[in-house]
Amino acid sequence: MKNLFVSVFLFVGMGIFCGVLEDVDGYDFSGRYTETYNILKGELAKKPADIETAWRFGRATFECAELVKDNKEKIKYYEEAVKVATPFLDNATASGSDRAELIHWYTINYASKIKYLGLFGGEESLKIAPKVFKYMDMCMTADKEYPGSYFFLGKFQSELPHFLGGDKEKMEINFNKALYYCKLNGKSAVLFMSEAAASFYKRNWSMEKKKSLFKKISAEDLKYIDKTRSDNEIVLSLLAQIRTDYQAMVNPSERDKRGYNQSLLLAAKVAKER
Repeated sequence: MKNLFVSVFLFVGMGIFCGVLEDVDGYDFSGRYTETYNILKGELAKKPADIETAWRFGRATFECAELVKDNKEKIKYYEEAVKVATPFLDNATASGSDRAELIHWYTINYASKIKYLGLFGGEESLKIAPKVFKYMDMCMTADKEYPGSYFFLGKFQSELPHFLGGDKEKMEINFNKALYYCKLNGKSAVLFMSEAAASFYKRNWSMEKKKSLFKKISAEDLKYIDKTRSDNEIVLSLLAQIRTDYQAMVNPSERDKRGYNQSLLLAAKVAKER
């Protein structure tokens, strides 16, 4: 009877917990990031963290940090996420998708903290950049089809100076891998496309420049390079695809709305220059 009582208690408890995670994901979808953060922080205060709670907490802290202007407040959020996620970085028993999410949000918060501390401009960045690349490799190993790892890596490569690992060629490869896996798994790519379009706009390579690099790229990676269009043409194509995808959505997420609005600003800028 005692064992039966314990089993029922655990079953009910798991059901309640799963309900909490469903609520959290719903709030995240609709952009209620502060509520998401508060719920998860309450869960963490009641019981030891698990990987499913930890990565969602990392997602929530990053979004909350985006909402505040004070750098010290941002860093406080990032540090909370890093602290909660750290014990799970080498977790070998969780599902690949949970491990990928955990490593992804840990790395984003870690890199954001370093950015706002201003360390990317100093000698310390020589140690930080390799650490970020290491974690992205771990993320891809955990779940090869997780698009967030490729997107973050592409964004990181687009913004870093070359001597720290910045790579404008690999940027395109990783952005296109992210978009490929979004499509393969039926995930929205509106925000990713918007951010990628901004990076291609900034890179601004001609077709001639791209052609000169084709021989330096492996056959596997070359599949993820647009071999017929300049960056300006890629930008226009991405903006058009964003518009098509977004207008077809019945219930876009807050991230979809953010990506779409960013794309409108870029589209206006491009139109003004033509």
